[in-house]
Amino acid sequence: MIWISLLSVLMGGCAKSPAQTYAPPPPQGSYGYAEGGHEVYSGDHNEVDSATVELEPQAPMLSMERGRSDGREKSKKESPRRAAPPPQAIPAAPPAPEEPEVVAPSRMVHYDGWARMRTTDPTDTLDQIAEAAIEAGGRVDRLSGAQVTVRIPVERFEETWALVLGLGDVLDKRVRADDITDQFLAVDLRVRTLRTTQERLIKLLAKATNEEEKLALLQQITRVTEELDATESRQRTLADLASMSRISVDAVPREAFGRYASGAELDGFGWLRSMSPFNHSVYADQRRVPLTVPDEMVSLSKTGPFVAESADGSVLWTMRIDNDPVGTADFWIAALRERIGEEFDQVEERKIGGWACLELDEPGADEPYHWRVCLRPSGGRHLSVAQAYFPTPEDLERYGARIDGALSGTGGGA
Repeated sequence: MIWISLLSVLMGGCAKSPAQTYAPPPPQGSYGYAEGGHEVYSGDHNEVDSATVELEPQAPMLSMERGRSDGREKSKKESPRRAAPPPQAIPAAPPAPEEPEVVAPSRMVHYDGWARMRTTDPTDTLDQIAEAAIEAGGRVDRLSGAQVTVRIPVERFEETWALVLGLGDVLDKRVRADDITDQFLAVDLRVRTLRTTQERLIKLLAKATNEEEKLALLQQITRVTEELDATESRQRTLADLASMSRISVDAVPREAFGRYASGAELDGFGWLRSMSPFNHSVYADQRRVPLTVPDEMVSLSKTGPFVAESADGSVLWTMRIDNDPVGTADFWIAALRERIGEEFDQVEERKIGGWACLELDEPGADEPYHWRVCLRPSGGRHLSVAQAYFPTPEDLERYGARIDGALSGTGGGA
């Protein structure tokens, strides 16, 4: 009976709620994305160019907010089991289970829109955006100072994005679209395989009679359960990203022409003016700057610019910029600090591996976000840029060291 008690304690935290099968929601219109990867649409004042993608109807997807956990289960008939090993032998790992069949859903695309806008009353503009998100069935992730981030059901993204852009003078805008279908299918298959393995190990434990054999099986069950929990977390994150698109807006008062003034920037430095912790789409080309994906984060695409995101909204992304005029990482960090340093409460320079970094805290907020910008030359002609956004101090504490490790280990990324 002692083994049954131990197993009950082990499995106590792994109970799963009924399965929610993902398929993309029915669209109100269509939007653009690159087949097998992503497409970025950008422009200062022009309309967004888009390719058309048709999304098939589906059952609605439950959104996941911070702290919410959804499980997914699928039962399967068990095949006849071979006899348990001799009592005196410690069992080897069970045979690898047959991989469950995974039926590919319609394409799962995460849209991420960002805009910098000049308005007469930034506070009122941001409130209107928050209200529009809620009316569309979405939620407000963050509303602080002159910035708002909202999540919108994917089928309402296009109309909400158009509404947002009509609330002021658009200084800059970007839309990034990541096709995460392949990542979701790979994670979903791994979840099913781990559940099957877990069930088989539990059945072997129930038949075991030798204490040493039982201990070995419990150790295997512990390992599989831990991996299953982590993989299910990645699965929920990907499902939420596919069902809920994101819109972020930086609002600028009309009298604040300063750094946004037309023609005020030197040639080659214009990209610095597009930098924002909420703009993940500034780069010179599609060349990937790979990093290792930190624990508890998921990579949004296997090709193109690298982006990894956590369930609570922390983001790590990289890009490549033309190094023109040619400068060292310290030169560009100084240029960036000169342009945006006064807009943040705390500004600190540091080195992480081969990167020169600028650490920035949001001004005037009780729970300030943190923005990390890291630069390093790449082959002389280009500049690699890595950025990390942490929504709260708690997120910085949770993911900061992990992202430090990813930057220090550059080159073996996902």
